Amino acid sequence: MYKILITERAVIDVKKLDLVTKKRIGEKMKKLLSIVILLSMTFLMLTGEVKIINVPEKVTVETDGFNEVFVRNLAEEGLFRIFGIALLDDHIFILNAKPVGLYMLDLQGKTIGKAGRPGEGPGEFRDPVTLKKFRGKLLCLDFFTKIVFYDRELKFLKEKKFPTVFMDLAENNEGKIILPFRQVSQTDKYFVLYSKDLKLLRHFGNRQVQKKQKKMSKDFVFNLAYDPENDGIWAAFGDRYDLSYYEEEKLKVEIREKNGCYKSIKVKDKKTGIMETVITGRPIKLDIIKEKIYYFYRKDKDLFCDIFNKNSCKLMRRIKFERFYRRIAHHKNGIFYAIYSGLENDEDYQLCRLELK
Repeated sequence: MYKILITERAVIDVKKLDLVTKKRIGEKMKKLLSIVILLSMTFLMLTGEVKIINVPEKVTVETDGFNEVFVRNLAEEGLFRIFGIALLDDHIFILNAKPVGLYMLDLQGKTIGKAGRPGEGPGEFRDPVTLKKFRGKLLCLDFFTKIVFYDRELKFLKEKKFPTVFMDLAENNEGKIILPFRQVSQTDKYFVLYSKDLKLLRHFGNRQVQKKQKKMSKDFVFNLAYDPENDGIWAAFGDRYDLSYYEEEKLKVEIREKNGCYKSIKVKDKKTGIMETVITGRPIKLDIIKEKIYYFYRKDKDLFCDIFNKNSCKLMRRIKFERFYRRIAHHKNGIFYAIYSGLENDEDYQLCRLELK
């Protein structure tokens, strides 16, 4: 005897059912199955959907979209090899490698305070890399593996050494630290998350690793920008013009450029004579300011800034600067402070004020 279980409490003898009833049950089962499949597909689309934004092929480039004001030559203050700049409370903070230290300047570029010294102890710097600010604190990256925390009065707070190499960092609203991995061989994820007390929590963000990818690939996150309003992060990559947005640790938006903004070329090393692959462009600064995304990047030998609407992710403006600024920090509204250094002369570290029109 053939029986079919409908519920846990009801068993129907199939042979006793007439053909009409059997047909009705079959149709209902098919409809139910179709609904289940449709709901499953909808769930997958909602959870796995990534919004793709393509930068237009032809973009109007503004060459007069900014005003530049020279502030002073920081070499007069004895500051050389500047690796980081940030602004807090109308003060400029410089992370410097020659001489080593964290410096506080006024808006005219005059030194009014200093912290840190060469070394590997608490609050000391071995090889400064970059400087970030968040919630009135300064986060200094040293030797690609250590974060040194200072407050706005240049008081040392704490430091943490990490077992991996990274290029940038971000802190979220909960005080958790987000670090991007630099090397593909270390993990198949882009990011690692640490708790407020700097304990490892987890990795997230799948890499776009190709099967025949070289070991020395530059497929890593070069710049991070945290969006405190949406608790999300924007990332810029070292080998391509791509901006990716992650929310709840999942990829939500990708902004892509199709014209090969960053091209790979073969060049000969002047010292060794060995041919090597070089990327013709790279990110310089990524910032989230109110409802806009500011992406400063180098293409060939020129500096550009692409400004996007944060909500629609559409490109609003593209500005080309007359000079290449190695370090850039936001002050307020559309005002930035930037460092220009002479290509051949280490004694030329000009502090400039840029106002985007």
